[in-house]
Amino acid sequence: MLTNIRFYTVAGIAQYLSNFIRHNEQDPRSSLFLYGVDMMQPGEVQNIPTELIRDAQRFRLLARTISYPAIGDVIKTAETVDDVRAAYEPVIQSYLAAMEEVQPDVVLVNGTFYLPWCFLQAARRYGKARVIVHYHGILSKEVAHWKEEEAKQRFLAMEREFTTLTRPTFSHQSTRARLLSRKFFATQSNVRSYSLIQRPNHFSKSQGASANE
Repeated sequence: MLTNIRFYTVAGIAQYLSNFIRHNEQDPRSSLFLYGVDMMQPGEVQNIPTELIRDAQRFRLLARTISYPAIGDVIKTAETVDDVRAAYEPVIQSYLAAMEEVQPDVVLVNGTFYLPWCFLQAARRYGKARVIVHYHGILSKEVAHWKEEEAKQRFLAMEREFTTLTRPTFSHQSTRARLLSRKFFATQSNVRSYSLIQRPNHFSKSQGASANE
């Protein structure tokens, strides 16, 4: 079960997702059935997936429509991460309801921005599946241009919650991954291992490397 469902023809997260689904469909040895959860605002329209993904036999998209505040409004007024959690409680509950419906064995958190972060909160509460994060970027670096220092600190605190995962997975080159692992994971004894993968044109041709550090 995974989140951050996007069907753009460009951008790393969307390419990873499409290739993952395609590879699972084409691999005769695979026994995986994938569920994707897309959280949309009222009136929002999902991107149109490719024909291959629309016809996928081992992928089902669960769309959930719910109103939630803009992250910019929340993060600038929140004093703690708990305030952010409270603001997005309806989103977390909606994700949790989807997990209870599907009963997944593994939850893949696809990214680290606020909706994947909400997905992580739901996965913790669900408590019946292994949780894996696909770490597409360094959130604190992506919001470094924000003027509000307290807002950046909230983002950093949210990002560090991903260190509770037992196997984070990085999609960037190893130098960035090791930099990030030192910054966020070095003092986290509960992170036992991580994997480094490239962004392949085709998921099945990935020449990824793995490490246990």
